[in-house]
Amino acid sequence: MVPDAYEEYLKGRYFFNKDRMATAASYFEKATAKDPGFALAHVLLYEADAMGSFYRDLPVSARAL
Repeated sequence: MVPDAYEEYLKGRYFFNKDRMATAASYFEKATAKDPGFALAHVLLYEADAMGSFYRDLPVSARAL
């Protein structure tokens, strides 16, 4: 695991736990860009996208699908 990717992941988890899905998704996206093999960051990126759509009552994004 790339340390910089893990740091971005941890920032994403912080915002994910605060229900700030758009901010969390941006950090998870940075983590996956730094380490494309970081599976947990990919999963939470898609979940943050889906939950963000749910909270705003919008269709699920193409990335989350």
